[in-house]
Parts: sequence; structure tokens; C-alpha cells
Amino acid sequence: MKILLLGDYSAVHKNLKEGLLELGHNVKLASDGDWEKRIPGRDFPLTVDKGGNRFTRKYYQEIQPLLNRQLYGYDIVQAISANLFDWKNRLQIYRKIISRNEQFFCILPGDDYYVYRAWKAGKFRYSSFDDNKEWADSWIGDSVAHKRNEEVYDYVLSRAEGLIPVNPYELEIPYAGMKNLRRYIPFPINTQQIAYQPNTVKNGKIVIYHSTTRPKYKGSSYIEEAMRYIQKKYTDDVECIIRDMVPYTEWLDIMSRANIIVDQCKSYSYGMTAALSMAKGKIVLSGLEPETLSSIATPGCPVLNIKPDTAQIVDTLEKLISQRKDIEEMGYRGRLFVEKEHDYIKVAQMYIEEWNK
Repeated sequence: MKILLLGDYSAVHKNLKEGLLELGHNVKLASDGDWEKRIPGRDFPLTVDKGGNRFTRKYYQEIQPLLNRQLYGYDIVQAISANLFDWKNRLQIYRKIISRNEQFFCILPGDDYYVYRAWKAGKFRYSSFDDNKEWADSWIGDSVAHKRNEEVYDYVLSRAEGLIPVNPYELEIPYAGMKNLRRYIPFPINTQQIAYQPNTVKNGKIVIYHSTTRPKYKGSSYIEEAMRYIQKKYTDDVECIIRDMVPYTEWLDIMSRANIIVDQCKSYSYGMTAALSMAKGKIVLSGLEPETLSSIATPGCPVLNIKPDTAQIVDTLEKLISQRKDIEEMGYRGRLFVEKEHDYIKVAQMYIEEWNK
């Protein structure tokens, strides 16, 4: 099949492309590298960006040749989100993409205004919208931009052949009434490119790492408070690293130093960062609530569930510090889990089956 993957978040489509190529398909990735993350692997850029204001009519005029040449004529187009392109031209662009390709699918990768409405309706015990009213309220409003965004979202999602959640439960609940909602498919991880490293404690100190990418979304305030407490209490036993967003390749290098990755505490399930970290052999603290466990095919997921609760995060870290002799074995279990649940070729085949239904 001739396949176009449209956009990328956290290297989901990069890894999926590599799996599809292994299966013999003709695949192109149009991506801006998830912006500051600078994720490699694209075949051509998704937008025109000259460092100026992209939200203009001129923006659409500049991207039009790209659309005409490279975004049409595919058997399958899959968008990483219904939020690609700038809001002024988004509807026009999506209409052309959907009408000029055989089938259109959309991944449901994270928070949007459907998730916001589910949160406002009290369907989640906690959410990434908690403690962040300004960001939460930015999803819905009476402005022209808000109304246009909702219009485009409804258009794109309703016309997709299928909506594929990459997180079970929290991305299934907001879309439960939609007839084109498909099954959950795990994140694809190319373990051929991510070497497993025995998770050994070097120089006597356990290294704990947290990246503050989208800090309010991930609950970084709870995580940072817990890590500061741990660093002060166990000065001779741990090294805590807290870093702002860095490019994808640099993040992989920093993560390689760590024994424990603290990813996020406001999610019911773990994300791509957690899966990539487990592939490296790291112990991961992230979301893994009972609602999510029921959707995971491979039993024994080693992710340690944390909540937006500093004391609970501290307790989880202290238990790991007391079990330092088991860290390498725990990390190896993570690698085995990723090889079974997230293998990029296996996951690519799941997408093929879903597209062919």
C-alpha cells in the first residue's frame, strides 16, 4: 500500500513508518519533528516555517504547492491529530486531504476539547487539566478561533474511517459514542534502534530523571517536589536530574544515564516516553491505573503507577531505593515487555489490519 503518515508526536509515526517499511509498504512521513523535539525521520516537512508568523493567508499560499505535490494520491492517510496546520486554514487543508486520498484515519494522541468536555463532566477522577485552569479553559470558548477549531475537529473526526486511540481508557471515554472509534493500538517502538542497557547503579548513586516537557500537563510540580525531598534525604544514595525540554536525540542521551525515569503523574496510562525508556531498560514511573491495565494485552506491565500526590511519589521512589539490588532485573522486565507489547513490526501489522477492515 501507498501510505502517508501526517504529523508526528513523540516519534509515534516515525516508529510506525519503520515498521510499515519492514512489511514492504511504500510509506512517507510528513512532519515538523514535533517542533522543539526535532524528531528525525521525515520525508518532507508538514508546513512552511520561515521563522515568522505562520497564521496568515500567505502561509496557506506557501504550503499549497507542498499539498499538491506530496499530500495526495495515497491508499491510506493517517493524521497524528485533528489539530495539524494553523486554525485559519485547517479546515480547507483537511478537506482537500480527505477528498483526494482513498482512506483517512486519525490517531487520538492526547488532550483535545473532547477530553476537556469529559473532564468537565466529571468522568475522570483526576486529569491533566487539574491545577491548570487557564490551560483547561483555553480548549473551549466563544472566540472565533475556538468555534472554528471545534468545527474543524468535528469535521475531521466525523469523516475519518477510523479513530485510533494510543492510550486505553482516557482516550476511549471521550469518544465512546462515535461509531468510527476503533480499538486501542499500542505505541510502536523500534527496538532494533534502541539498544538495551543493563540498568546498573554506577558510582553508588541511583540516577532519577524527569523531563519537564509540558510541566502542567505531566504534573511536574508534584514530581519535582518529591524529587527535591528524595535528593535532600538520600544525598549520598541518589542523583536527581530535572531538565526542561531538549531535542529528541539529546533526551535519549540524558535518559541513558538514568536508572529511574519519572515521566508523568496525571495520566491513567503511560506514554511514548515511558515505552522508549523501558526499551532502554529503565524503571519507569508513570500512569498505570486499573482502568488501563484491562486493555493491555501483555500481562505484567512493569510501569509503576504514580498519581498527582507528592507523598505517593516519594513513597514509590523510597521503595525503589530500598530495593536497589533489584533495579537491573526490574529494568530488564521492562525491555521484555516492550518487545512483546510494543514491537514496531507487530504494531504496524495491527494498523494494517485496522485500515483494511
